[in-house]
Amino acid sequence: MAISGLHVGLIAGLFGFVMQKVWRHSTLSAVFPAQRAGAMAAVVAAWGYALIAGLSIPTLRAALMLSILLSGLLFKRRWRLFDLWLLAMLAVLLIDPASPLDVGFWLSFAAVLVIIIAVQTRPRGWVLFSLITLQILLFVGLLPLTWGMFDRIPWMSLPANLFAVPLVTIILTPLALMTLFIAAIYPPAAGPLIWVADWLAVALFSVLSWLVEIGPNTLIAAPSLPALVLVTLGCLWLLMPRGWPGKPLALLLFLPAIVNSEPRPAPGELNLVVLDVGQGTAIYIQTHQGDYLYDVGPRWGDFDTGQMVVLPTLRALGVTDLDKIILSHPHFDHVGGLPAVHAQFPDTPIWGEPAPDDAAKIEYQPCEDGYQWQQDGVVFTLKQAPFRDVNEGSCVLLLETANTRILLTGDIEAAGEHWLMRHYSMQADVIYVPHHGSSTSSTEAFVKQTGAQIALNSAGFLNRYGHPHPAVVARWEEQGAAFYNTAEHGALFWENGRVSSCRERRWPFAWRAHGQ
Repeated sequence: MAISGLHVGLIAGLFGFVMQKVWRHSTLSAVFPAQRAGAMAAVVAAWGYALIAGLSIPTLRAALMLSILLSGLLFKRRWRLFDLWLLAMLAVLLIDPASPLDVGFWLSFAAVLVIIIAVQTRPRGWVLFSLITLQILLFVGLLPLTWGMFDRIPWMSLPANLFAVPLVTIILTPLALMTLFIAAIYPPAAGPLIWVADWLAVALFSVLSWLVEIGPNTLIAAPSLPALVLVTLGCLWLLMPRGWPGKPLALLLFLPAIVNSEPRPAPGELNLVVLDVGQGTAIYIQTHQGDYLYDVGPRWGDFDTGQMVVLPTLRALGVTDLDKIILSHPHFDHVGGLPAVHAQFPDTPIWGEPAPDDAAKIEYQPCEDGYQWQQDGVVFTLKQAPFRDVNEGSCVLLLETANTRILLTGDIEAAGEHWLMRHYSMQADVIYVPHHGSSTSSTEAFVKQTGAQIALNSAGFLNRYGHPHPAVVARWEEQGAAFYNTAEHGALFWENGRVSSCRERRWPFAWRAHGQ
């Protein structure tokens, strides 16, 4: 739900209309016209409502556009709608230069631009038909933004808006403001109105939830940037006025986005992504036909990286199913995101130990030391030291291709490293650094035996533990390993025998190039 310009305009129009009617019966109307008095009242009401609503970018934009429009009555100037749009954008940028970093800026101004195009290029007709047409145009016009920014295509936006917009605009918003006014004068009298508003809001969200359930899945990964640019051009083509030549051909511009798919590694090879989940671990492993997760990220309070980071990443990579989820050990920085991931992939086998507060009673298979399987020519081997300490007993995963050994170490520390070195060869080309680079791990003997040339570490920016410890970083670098840390580089990608980082891929944005 969003406070839209329509609500600002509704309140401003109501106050302006009342003021104009009252002013006409006043002797002051001979000195100052009622129309101008109504315009001033409308501007004051618009800004008052925008402040009550929190002065978000959409309300700021609406209040500015209304103020500029009604200033024409005071200065006897007529404004074109597109001029209003441009002036409001300029004013928002002057007031808040950082506003383009807010998705509300783009969605708000894009929606108004679509409405301006609809008003100026299409004849007016029956109200319901015009409303349906406008919602279709908004769906098409905002599709590139909603798809690119939210990994979402709002299939059910048309019926949802046809129901919600009139209810919220005509009934709920005026009722809420009336309740606010009465509560300020005599609070007990506002009780029945609050009950009615609550009942209507519950009914509204019940209908919206039902539409979500019956509608197709809206969570669809956005295509690549070139494909999204073509989608944008196609949408602009479709928004052109009636009679514009070749409109059906615009649909061809959507084909690259529809058939877009990320290339998968060849048989016997793998790709690996160390996700940027802050102070925690989540690693995605991709073979020619297989998809695996090693740990699922932390959950701290209401912030669930399983929901906010892991699942969007899997969608972006085109993952529709997981072969296995392997949990290194039951600490919340490694398993906190499991409920969200399990809800999305309920049939995926989970290997490891349950978290202490596992309320979902998920079935687990234990990590068996020495257990091995193959997928598309890649050998997976589990290793686990027999310690009761949760960190030391982390489930370690060795990945072997024809040319590369990759070691994922969980949170093992000195004792676990020593046991594993005594029982296995820990040589690796790429290693996920034990325990986020803690000073209690990555012992000199372990670093030397692995001989890794690439060290990947996951840690939160300015985390309270001081991970990775400077001595640990120095130890890996002295061994000859290139050290990468998610706190500095963002998500880390191992593809085609080399490492790249999320921030490296986002060049040339300078503020994202830190640490390169």
